[in-house]
Amino acid sequence: MNLILGSGSPRRKEILNDLGYHVRCITADVTESTDQSLGLSGLSSFNARLKAEAVYTQLNDPQALVIGSDTVVWLDGIAYGKPQDHAQACRFLTELSGKTHQVGTAVAFTSAHGTTSFCEIADVTFKPLTTQDILSYIEDIPVMDKAGSYAIQDGGDRIIDHYEGEFETIMGLPKARTKEELEKIDILPNPS
Repeated sequence: MNLILGSGSPRRKEILNDLGYHVRCITADVTESTDQSLGLSGLSSFNARLKAEAVYTQLNDPQALVIGSDTVVWLDGIAYGKPQDHAQACRFLTELSGKTHQVGTAVAFTSAHGTTSFCEIADVTFKPLTTQDILSYIEDIPVMDKAGSYAIQDGGDRIIDHYEGEFETIMGLPKARTKEELEKIDILPNPS
């Protein structure tokens, strides 16, 4: 089985490598849905499946298993994706300041047998942030490719008060559940 990560995310690749999986990365060329009526898990699952299926189709390899993943930050029924510009990044962090929001990361597996997916959700509570806190964070941390304009693994302690759920779910790939699902279909880590 050829294991492919349908993403260019170094964070997702790192998580899979930590689990003992060697993957090749191919970025999915898709337009992600922003349909908030799908709900948090529905939206992230739709986009994860979209990415996995697009890369699988592109490969034309019946021995491939493509892993697609999508992370959505969700507050009060609103999805916060990747910011389009500096102003939107500031607005996202301002709106998340001092509040608890959800982070949903869905993972989809596409192979010759079809597509399956799951979604894990974590709760993240931000510290109350001043305008200077936000500007300083955005200046120091590359946030333009991050859902909600932040990364828990990059200076997260500066803006996050606490979280409930798996760290890697917030980072972009639920580690424990991904391993469990791969082992269910007999995809075991590479020997060291």
